[in-house]
Amino acid sequence: MRPILLVSAFRVSTTSRSGKAVAYTVSASDVVDGPVPLNCYPASGVAFPVGTTTVNCNAADRRSNTSAAAFTVTVVFTSRGTRRNTAMLAPRFGATVRTAPLLRWRPAGKARIYNVQLFRRGHKVLTVWPNRPRFRLHNSWQFGGRTYRLRPGNYTWLVWPAYGTLAKPRYGKLLGQSSFVVAKRG
Repeated sequence: MRPILLVSAFRVSTTSRSGKAVAYTVSASDVVDGPVPLNCYPASGVAFPVGTTTVNCNAADRRSNTSAAAFTVTVVFTSRGTRRNTAMLAPRFGATVRTAPLLRWRPAGKARIYNVQLFRRGHKVLTVWPNRPRFRLHNSWQFGGRTYRLRPGNYTWLVWPAYGTLAKPRYGKLLGQSSFVVAKRG
């Protein structure tokens, strides 16, 4: 009989862009042998990067019957103080989305344009300057000479109001920062 692995996905948050050490507990059991040892990679207690990481585990009973399973650990980057930011309207902080979201924020008085920046795994993947307090993401886009796709994982977005023209903007104070998670489709 094959051992049965008991694992489940989970999410943690961190204020460090480099990720967080994550301790998890998993177990494997065989109908005949009872609890059996298992090996997982990445191991429990190591630093996981911001985003979603798949942990692969395998176990074997005394007769060398093997079983494998995987689960995900999602590390969400949260800047200090962003949880209560009322300027960022949608998607709500830490929300899970399955399609390209409409980013919405409260308008800033007299702002003519806004600077929206989107980050994934600590790298800027988009900068846009909408003239309304919203921006619709797409499944793919061009930025910095590269094509990017909206892939599963954690995204952080920031918004600044800008005054003047796009050619000569004067930026105001950061309106807010928020994050959302793109879930795997299927």
